[in-house]
Amino acid sequence: MGDWIQAAVFTLFVLALVWAGTRPVSPSELSRFAGRFSLSVDTMDFGLVSARLRRSRKLRSVAVAVGFTVGALPVYVNLIDRESASSFSNFFTSQAWLIGAAFGAMMAELLVVQRPTRQGKAALIARRPGDYVATGWFKLVAFLTLVAVAATMTAAVSRNPLWGRSLAGAAGAVIAVALIWLGLRTITDRPLLALDGPLRDTDEALRAYGAHHLVGAGIALTGGATSIALSPLTDPVPLVEWITLFCWLGSLGLWRAIAFDLPWRAGHPMMVPP
Repeated sequence: MGDWIQAAVFTLFVLALVWAGTRPVSPSELSRFAGRFSLSVDTMDFGLVSARLRRSRKLRSVAVAVGFTVGALPVYVNLIDRESASSFSNFFTSQAWLIGAAFGAMMAELLVVQRPTRQGKAALIARRPGDYVATGWFKLVAFLTLVAVAATMTAAVSRNPLWGRSLAGAAGAVIAVALIWLGLRTITDRPLLALDGPLRDTDEALRAYGAHHLVGAGIALTGGATSIALSPLTDPVPLVEWITLFCWLGSLGLWRAIAFDLPWRAGHPMMVPP
């Protein structure tokens, strides 16, 4: 009976995540968006912002739900075949909800959310990723990736029997770096919705919104991957276990803060003279 209750709780939680992502965008959320990105509520394009926020939130919630479902596989398999459930209960499924959610959020932002919904205008603009999100986060991602690669090299040289796990973590961190770079290029290269005025202000704010979600999810993915890369070293060096925990929890906290809370003034990148 306890197994069924546990599975039901997981299922209800996943359904609640999907529902929370698909519900309409409230006026308070729109006002919060305007305040966070220094937009005037009187001139903001509410229809455009509402549609973009809802599309982004819906895709992210589905990605998180899928990640949680993969992480809960041992619970569901236990209902069908108790003896096989243990094979699904491992380090990777325990991390699946974080990795799957972060990866899904990044792919959603990259492939769907940043696709233009209106015809844009061509313009020569010196637009950089730093116009939309603080560059210090890029340095953090690079540092975590170097840690993951160094952990893999250490595990391989020391002939650690779990060095393959470390290699998988380093590969995940490198993939996160590539996705961040590609996603920010997509955001900076997207045509302008307007050359000036309130619509351009809204457009720039939406770019910053997407960049913060992309980088936040990227940090979560890199932090989770780094914790996986470090995990084989916890036996010879017990302190590493605390470092992996810090990477795991710290990346989660940063994901939440960067994607949802950090304010950013949506300015205009400089036009390039013809």
